[in-house]
Amino acid sequence: MLARLHHRAALRDQGTNLLYATALVVPCQRYLGRHSRRFTDGHPASPLYVECERRCFRCGTLKVMTHLMGAQQAPNKNHSRGTWARVCLLAVASAALLLTAVACLRTTKALQLPADFQIVVYQGAEELGGQTVAFSSLFNKGKPVVLNFWAGLCPPCRAEMPGFQRVYQAHQQEIIMFGLDVGAYTLLGTSSDAKALLQELQVTYPAGTLTPGTANGAEVLASYEVQGMPTTVFLAPDGRVYKTWVGAITEAKLKELVEGLLAFSRT
Repeated sequence: MLARLHHRAALRDQGTNLLYATALVVPCQRYLGRHSRRFTDGHPASPLYVECERRCFRCGTLKVMTHLMGAQQAPNKNHSRGTWARVCLLAVASAALLLTAVACLRTTKALQLPADFQIVVYQGAEELGGQTVAFSSLFNKGKPVVLNFWAGLCPPCRAEMPGFQRVYQAHQQEIIMFGLDVGAYTLLGTSSDAKALLQELQVTYPAGTLTPGTANGAEVLASYEVQGMPTTVFLAPDGRVYKTWVGAITEAKLKELVEGLLAFSRT
């Protein structure tokens, strides 16, 4: 406190106009708490003082320090505008990051999936965010998900896939469509068969399979009530199941169910 008063008296005697001040860092890096006070005598040209208190972990001593930066003149208008612009930009960026983090946190907490599983992506890695991802990560964009269980040697799957492709192209900004190859668990083909079918039919929506060695593949099928091939599950952005369709689905019915899913997702 005395140091602060001496500083003020000395600076007044010299007629110095100080407009900015910063707190001096106490050498001891370990402290229980810190309290800072900023004060001036109210005159526009008076110096601004910052007083910091820190209590040392080791000795318990309360240290009070007051620090003033070197004398500066008041900044010009252009400098002030630039400073405030940078401050506002940083504030907006920080707020955006905070909102994004909160949104992601809410999505993770609210997810009500029947089951989560790891995916090896055949195609669409850019859209899904990686070559190996968790199914739950498909919901990070806040969109509903159409999950289609299919296989490379499944004739009904082959029949419905062109319709899936057209619906995907019409709604890819509104939904995430993913084809999960389960041929290895249904004895309807290998991953090579599945990839060959995708290429033959020129299907471009994201597709993949369970990671090799997945021990709970049968449990995943049971969790999503896959009782026949193909099976399509329509999921809201929070993971709730809207509809489950067993068997091949026509393009018209798929459009109807996607529109219903979009309406359901808004509730």
